[in-house]
Amino acid sequence: MDLLLHIDEIFLKGANQPFFYRCLKNNLSQLFTNIKASRVEGGILIEDFNKEETGRLSFVPGIANFAEVLKCEHDLRKIKMAVDCLINNANAGSFRISAERSYKKFEFSSMEIEHQIGAYVQKKTGWKVNLKIQI
Repeated sequence: MDLLLHIDEIFLKGANQPFFYRCLKNNLSQLFTNIKASRVEGGILIEDFNKEETGRLSFVPGIANFAEVLKCEHDLRKIKMAVDCLINNANAGSFRISAERSYKKFEFSSMEIEHQIGAYVQKKTGWKVNLKIQI
């Protein structure tokens, strides 16, 4: 599984940010074996993370929260294929789609992605939209 770690307060460090990101990546590499950690917009991406070890992330200072991610290409059809994987592994009665684009050249805006993927999920599953679900 891949994780996106959202970082806590490193953005306040100004010119010292690269140093603190290196320290965080080193701490992660020491605590977890066989992972690949890289800096991405929005935090640190960890690839090949063992799901059973997520509790150990609380021992790493500097992490605000984390989310499981699925990587896919900048293609709405491929995004829908990734969503199919999530749908097949979920048992929900309601859902919410929230999109943020770091790649601004993508042909659809974040709101258009939310609408298209939301309509896709609703048509495929019959689940109700619940915009009060916290992310």
